[in-house]
Amino acid sequence: MQEKYFVTKGMNKLKLQEYATEIRTFFKCNEDFMFPVLKILDIMAYGREFNDFYYEICKDENDFFCDNQLALFDYNKNILYIKESVFNEASKDIGRARFTICHEIAHWFLFFVYGYYPIKEVVVKPPAYEDIEWQANYLAGELLAPLKMCKGLNELDIQKVFLISPDCAIVRFLQK
Repeated sequence: MQEKYFVTKGMNKLKLQEYATEIRTFFKCNEDFMFPVLKILDIMAYGREFNDFYYEICKDENDFFCDNQLALFDYNKNILYIKESVFNEASKDIGRARFTICHEIAHWFLFFVYGYYPIKEVVVKPPAYEDIEWQANYLAGELLAPLKMCKGLNELDIQKVFLISPDCAIVRFLQK
């Protein structure tokens, strides 16, 4: 099966950094090192301003998860489906799981707040700035470990301070 990509309107890193600051400020955690991913999920699920957002924890073997998919945000239903193992790992502050959920939260904000929705599906990978997955990854990284807060920290410090995976910490270190 050929891989498919979703294209959206273009956006740069500076804009995504602005969005992350706005989101962190909205949730009153702009000065906090740790972005409280699971707490944010609950706030979104019970807050009227989130268009009836809902999240559901699903058995790992659920049919609608494709291949190695760990979570899935359904734009049409405004529901985030999360594999049970991922949710459990996030509750233990495991970086990879926190990133996975934050990535899906980023999709919600990009779609419902900032208007970056899938325009078309293509088989050729689009440039990063038009790639809906790249945008959600970058926004998630910025929400979890804002570059301005990573200054003066090495990769290991970034990983420990922000409770992110080693891979995410390396990316944030190289981007600062």
